[in-house]
Amino acid sequence: MKGESKRKYHKAMTASQLRKFGDFLLRQRQSIGYTAVQMAEIIGTHYTSYRRWERGMCMPQLDPDEIKEDVKRVVAYVKKNKKMGKAV
Repeated sequence: MKGESKRKYHKAMTASQLRKFGDFLLRQRQSIGYTAVQMAEIIGTHYTSYRRWERGMCMPQLDPDEIKEDVKRVVAYVKKNKKMGKAV
């Protein structure tokens, strides 16, 4: 349908999967020294949602695998530019 997002919606996650997903987000964000507000803004979500994901309190409405890929791209971009001495 015209104008529809191509993102997939999630399947239910167990408590263990929520914690694992949250730990991944937290480690990635901390590896580049960003705040939750900065990361949330970059990937296009509200920071309170992002913080809840990091804490394993709730699951995202969108596919967590797609969110992981977005976060990986952000982290790779920031690390590459920091290595080259560019402001990010």
